[in-house]
Amino acid sequence: QYPSHDHADNAQYWLGEAFYDQKKYKEASVEFKKVVDTFADGNKTPDAMLKLGFCLEKIGNQSKASEWLATVVETYPETKSAELAKEKISRQ
Repeated sequence: QYPSHDHADNAQYWLGEAFYDQKKYKEASVEFKKVVDTFADGNKTPDAMLKLGFCLEKIGNQSKASEWLATVVETYPETKSAELAKEKISRQ
């Protein structure tokens, strides 16, 4: 209802988290991708990229998952999301 609200990116992110927690990874990936596409400069973008990578791995798309995890590390190297992405990459 309020797509330009200051918290719209957070709301979109948490919608993805709700699906992720229900193990609905395909639906979650769609919502996380919306965060990345719509709120590229938002504070939730690194987290959304990370979770998008996790979702893609869960639904069997390992190559795309790896790409997203690497993108988090390259684009947001000083974030907790990048740290978690590095850990995941090292375990693959």
